[in-house]
Amino acid sequence: MSPIASCAKNCLGLFEDLVELLRQPAHQDDYGISDAETTDAFGRFKIWAGNIGAFQQIDLKSSLDFRLRDTPKISTQILEILDDLAESLEDGEYFSFGAARNLWETQDDTDGPRVQSEEEEELSEIREIFGSMQDAINNLFRYSMIIRNNTNRDRYAKAAAAAISSPFSNEFDIQHVRHKFPALQSKDYEWLIERLGKAITQRRQYLRYCRSHHDKTWQEPSSKVGPDPTSTLAPTQASTLFLKAGQFIEEEGIEEWQSQTSYATSTDEESNNHALQVIQLEDVSKGLSHFECHYCWQIQTCRNQKAWKKHVLSDLKPYVCTFEDCELKLFSDRQTWFSHELKDHRKEWNCHFCAHFPFDKAAAYYAHLTSHHPHAFTEDQLPALFEMSQKPLLKISPTDCPFCDDWEDRLRAINSHIPAEESLVVTPSQFQHHVGSHMVQLALFAIP
Repeated sequence: MSPIASCAKNCLGLFEDLVELLRQPAHQDDYGISDAETTDAFGRFKIWAGNIGAFQQIDLKSSLDFRLRDTPKISTQILEILDDLAESLEDGEYFSFGAARNLWETQDDTDGPRVQSEEEEELSEIREIFGSMQDAINNLFRYSMIIRNNTNRDRYAKAAAAAISSPFSNEFDIQHVRHKFPALQSKDYEWLIERLGKAITQRRQYLRYCRSHHDKTWQEPSSKVGPDPTSTLAPTQASTLFLKAGQFIEEEGIEEWQSQTSYATSTDEESNNHALQVIQLEDVSKGLSHFECHYCWQIQTCRNQKAWKKHVLSDLKPYVCTFEDCELKLFSDRQTWFSHELKDHRKEWNCHFCAHFPFDKAAAYYAHLTSHHPHAFTEDQLPALFEMSQKPLLKISPTDCPFCDDWEDRLRAINSHIPAEESLVVTPSQFQHHVGSHMVQLALFAIP
């Protein structure tokens, strides 16, 4: 038994009947709601049902009935919304037909004011019913996003598994990285070129996987009303829904090694007019509050370009670790990626026994301790000493960017107040944004 599929198909039929009624050419302006409004609502309903698998039978794993088989509470709530929608559609058809019939019967009636009052009352009821339809569809979209967000799955892993039988060659993407950022090769970062190229290939596999499931699993009962909505509607392969219910050291004064260092106060990020950009939100959403993303093919609700860009980058997972002794792992947001680098790689240690400049490698700090302060600690105190000596990274040299070799020169050009004899540094946040922007450009290259 597939209760959601049965109710969804019932709503589909009722929608078709109402659209057909409102398309009658002689009376398209007499119903209180336009054919265009109803057709748009019908299209949104089909987007919801198609994307989430509401029309499919429970024996299909991509169906909404199958997905919610272990969450009866959510299933019941969706059924209640579908029942409300069906009732509104039935009422809409009844009142629309009644309003038209009254208009036909009273065209020659001399009792104009009374008829007009009754007519306005009926049209007001039709508008109220149409509002109820819109509310029901909006609630269905909200539940759709709740279901998607609480599903246990890794679509990149599934994409990699699906690509085994038909893999992409990563040579093209590796060559693209090498061509776009020649500084990587000049700095002998061949391993990073390969990692970045393979990451682009993984994104291509992911996008193909999402599109493939979009095309394969779409199923809609035969429709009497055409054409279909502009968006191609389909659920991706479904998964079962699971509801989820130190010591501080006193800061020392500024040391001599810090006195000749200056921070860049201005940067020149994203000044390149040829940089790849995320497609504009209005070109995808067409003004709708809920729409299908043409990358992951799932329902999204983004209120502005910033939120839409965040979603697209989350799909593409643009960021990878830039340290060799780390695995190829894709990060979906800049903060998570750079937090990983700061926690696991970008560390520095301050010596508590002298004013030596910070050490960026544990081995160098250990060599300093054993050669300059051998009697200041015991061997079993080393772990605690290392932990206490580690400080948050407060500055990074722009020359540490693996992607370009002229960032410091460009920063000096727009920060002319910094003397040439002083070291120029950037904050971790500035460095994160700069390097992250390079990786975003490579990620966007994966989009067909």
